[in-house]
Amino acid sequence: MNYQLSTETSNLPRPYAIAVSEQLEFVKLPKKEQVRILDLLSAFKTISRTTGTKTEAIAGIAAVNTGRRGFSVESLDRLYRAYIKAYDWRVCVRNYRGANAGQPTEFKKFFCGLVLQSQGRTDVVMAARDNLIFNYWKVGKAVPGYGSF
Repeated sequence: MNYQLSTETSNLPRPYAIAVSEQLEFVKLPKKEQVRILDLLSAFKTISRTTGTKTEAIAGIAAVNTGRRGFSVESLDRLYRAYIKAYDWRVCVRNYRGANAGQPTEFKKFFCGLVLQSQGRTDVVMAARDNLIFNYWKVGKAVPGYGSF
């Protein structure tokens, strides 16, 4: 009998590497950013396997990469902690906003209400947008999730 898992082990996510299922997203990044992320992941692997303190390992990596953006002691420490928390390479991407990026939930519900109020118009989304701009933003009324402008 064959008791092996049906999933290939090469497809499983590995720490300090880009999972096969995420490679397409990764290669869409600029080449310089790809190299930076791979170097950071390699640094994180070194930090995790160090026999000394994490602070000493981070300081050593920062010293070797002096002058390189994202490789200061503070940046390495911050990025390493974020990576260990999520084990997601995306935390190393510059301007990464997290998995919950986008509009606040309150705003989404509010805008859906504006769309429903605009029924009967040819373009309900444009009508809701115009309502938001002219009846809330320009007047100074509070918009749920954002407050007043």
